Amino acid sequence: MRKGEPKGAAIKFGALLRAKRAAHGVTLARLGQVLGVSVPYLSDVENSRRKPLRRGLIEKTAELFDDIDSLLMAAAIERGTVCPHCGKGLVL
Repeated sequence: MRKGEPKGAAIKFGALLRAKRAAHGVTLARLGQVLGVSVPYLSDVENSRRKPLRRGLIEKTAELFDDIDSLLMAAAIERGTVCPHCGKGLVL
């Protein structure tokens, strides 16, 4: 388990994003500023009221977080573009 990752096998993208943000001391406002999206939108993503961020936005989080691979994988699994068991499938 890496810094900012909640425990458990089936981690939702939003919960993972929130955990990473908290572990790095990043506010929703700061993350929104970096990504060019609103705080309410990010709050909805973190609370699973919206789909996971697209790959391009996730890649922008690398500016704030040291590891984004788990975010990319969680988003792909939640979107159904990769197998949650073997990790094989389409890229976002």
